Amino acid sequence: MTRFTWTGTSLLVASIFVFGLGVAGAHAEEAVTWLDDYHVAKAAAIEAGKKLLVVLEDPSQASHTVQQVSDSSGAVEAELLKPFVLCRVDVTSEKGKSLAEAFGATEYPFTAVIDRRGRFVDYKHSGEFSNTAWVAMLVEQGQEEQRVETASRSRGICFT
Repeated sequence: MTRFTWTGTSLLVASIFVFGLGVAGAHAEEAVTWLDDYHVAKAAAIEAGKKLLVVLEDPSQASHTVQQVSDSSGAVEAELLKPFVLCRVDVTSEKGKSLAEAFGATEYPFTAVIDRRGRFVDYKHSGEFSNTAWVAMLVEQGQEEQRVETASRSRGICFT
């Protein structure tokens, strides 16, 4: 009986381990996809019922990019980015310049989070993020929204 229990336990542990590897492998393979067209990304976010995370950056200057975006290939980062449709916009393009103007961005990188309905800018940040600030922003902004009937006067409306 002890031998059977040991073998059964061993099989159970091995199965859990293999299953765990499969799940971890599946999560590791999930690619983080950043769209480069704001209007396509906004429509996708509204359709999916997700928030839109927009990063406006100048890729020709390292100090004008969000380093964490470039490093967003890990499983933890992928999990933190799940509540969002992701969009990176090059501000050196004509579309990027007009979008930066619409958001009032004067310093890069510029990060904004748009609500699930595509109507309000829930969050804005100019400049680089520390790793801690980036994660804190993703956690805070990735939480479920608690909507009230009337919009707050302190929040901006997204006209783009």
